[in-house]
Amino acid sequence: MSTGGTGTTCPVCLLADPVGTHCPGCGWVLSAGPWAGAPSRARAESFAAAFERACRGWDLAAAALAAGYPEAGDLARFERLTGLARGPRPERADLVAAVEASTVKRKALGTVAEVITPLLLSDAVVVDIAASGITVVHLGTDHLGRPGVRSAQRWCWHSLGLPDDDDRARFALAGGEPVVLDLPRWPDGAVVLNRLAGWRALDETLDPSGVHVVGADEPAIDDALVLELAKDVPQRHGSGLVLIDVAADGRTTVVVQPLFPQGATAADSPEAVVRVAAPPQDEPVLLAVVAGSAGTPPWRRTPISTTTVELAPDREHAVRFRLTGPCTVEVVEPDAEPAPAAWTGAIDQVPARYRRHDSAADLVVAVELGGSAFARRQELALALVDAIERGHPAPASVRVAVLAYSDHKGRMPQQVLAVREFGGVATARDFLDDLRATPVLDPRAAPVEDALWAAASLPWRSVARTLVVLGSRPPHPTEHCPNGHRWDDLVRRLERDDVHRVAVWDQPERRDPESAEWTTAAWSALTRPHTPLRADWVAADRLAADARVLGRTGPTATLPFPLTRLPQEEPR
Repeated sequence: MSTGGTGTTCPVCLLADPVGTHCPGCGWVLSAGPWAGAPSRARAESFAAAFERACRGWDLAAAALAAGYPEAGDLARFERLTGLARGPRPERADLVAAVEASTVKRKALGTVAEVITPLLLSDAVVVDIAASGITVVHLGTDHLGRPGVRSAQRWCWHSLGLPDDDDRARFALAGGEPVVLDLPRWPDGAVVLNRLAGWRALDETLDPSGVHVVGADEPAIDDALVLELAKDVPQRHGSGLVLIDVAADGRTTVVVQPLFPQGATAADSPEAVVRVAAPPQDEPVLLAVVAGSAGTPPWRRTPISTTTVELAPDREHAVRFRLTGPCTVEVVEPDAEPAPAAWTGAIDQVPARYRRHDSAADLVVAVELGGSAFARRQELALALVDAIERGHPAPASVRVAVLAYSDHKGRMPQQVLAVREFGGVATARDFLDDLRATPVLDPRAAPVEDALWAAASLPWRSVARTLVVLGSRPPHPTEHCPNGHRWDDLVRRLERDDVHRVAVWDQPERRDPESAEWTTAAWSALTRPHTPLRADWVAADRLAADARVLGRTGPTATLPFPLTRLPQEEPR
């Protein structure tokens, strides 16, 4: 008896052109005998029953594979697929046998991780064959060396010649129906993953020497999987947090606080903690983590994590970061909101100088001791100190220094200053009250330049700063100062240090036009905005207002990033 042979189709598994006495696909006997005479009725019935069992067993095994067994079978799909099987409705024993049969070729299954991990830093192409279709995935790295999925193209099975119905397409792939696959072309050297081990249509089509057989329940190849597999990949560049460093003179510098160095891996260096200071503002700040080569300015590095966070103002906070992959960082705590667009222009929002959101101030009073007009200057200086104590919302936050200058005696370098360095308002008042007038030795000039030099050298805090000069005579030209101070350079230095300047000028007696012009120009340059106040009419309240020492300086610009430390208003 013969039920098939070369040039035919196996009646059980429908394999085309089976060769041999037994079908290489299912083992059905294709050729036997010879026997003499016609088969008996009993033999015919026995053959029919065996053939029915073989067909049903083959189809049910294909249905079990198509339903996802043995890894993660879908019982509802399996029950639907059994309707496509030949023969009577299967019994429970038939279904159990079908699931057991689906374990064929499962012992040697690999994992996606084993295949993909060596490819992470290459421009590999991976062909992922699954029950839902074929996906061609292009892997690659960006300029920071971060591996990821660069592109993915997917084909559904019905677009490759299989039935539109998903159940029937799966059933055909698993061997339940004959099918000719029209697979898409992929690049030579592509890595092929077959998640459908034992599915005959694929086993017959694919070259087994170039295929990695993995479990159907292995994770999909996407950015999340690549990131998970990249935990052992060293990062090409170091990463750090963008912060603002405020110097004692208020100057700001955008810096990068290192988090994870070059060569770090997520497996070996999972977390880093940085202490930052929140500016005294209600607005949230940006936690910007950037990556790039050492020495690269912050604005030229690549942002790899940008989130906004609300921090209690004017306090220090610990911020915890986690390295999840090469140049891939996330904020662990505190809670932060993703803000991918916030980096653009953020560094440009950092002011060149920063002033706290409070009314603290440093005031320097420079007073000329020479001549009878000293009494009026002393009275005005004392009234200014009283105005601060009376009108400032927090007078204890104001520091006052006093510089009293007397005339040079000869051409040799000498000390012409009586100095009371920064201290409380009451201390300054006592010092001012003890001052006494000194003789005028040079009617043309006074050592204002020495007072300017001392003012520029004082330990100012990073708060509102003001220099008030009360005098009559202009500074000495550089060539006439025994101590060699250049008053115009010192004015520019104070300007750079953001020291607000106010001059109160008691005009001397009438002089020649050239001397008067020089005196007026010098006193105008000493003040800002280039209009000195007249000592014969200015009141203490007006002087305090012009000097901006009553705590009404207003808020500062909002800072986009946290600070390296709290502004302690320390001397520079």
